[in-house]
Amino acid sequence: MSFYLHFLTHLIQKIQQVSANGAYDTRACHHVLKNKGITPNISPRSNAGYWKKGHHQHEAVKALRYDKQAKYKQDMGYYKRSLAETVMFRYKQLPALNSLFVITLLKLMKRWQI
Repeated sequence: MSFYLHFLTHLIQKIQQVSANGAYDTRACHHVLKNKGITPNISPRSNAGYWKKGHHQHEAVKALRYDKQAKYKQDMGYYKRSLAETVMFRYKQLPALNSLFVITLLKLMKRWQI
């Protein structure tokens, strides 16, 4: 979690929305994003409980309970996350670029003291 908070702190451009899978469906993650003024678009976990009424995640859990999650994801633009993951997967498959990507990531982590 601290890596993401640190990463968000050093971004130059304003992020409007973050799409993530159920692994990031935590109150802490939602809290950090809300404090940064970022709209979270996080798919609820399969065993997710209801959130406080009026919270956007409450509607997501409701959709999950009533088998309407596919429509909810479509309405929220969640499919863009899948496209981004596909692009990164393809990028990482290129051997020369893969090592360059890892080296750059390690340099950034060292610079940010992560």
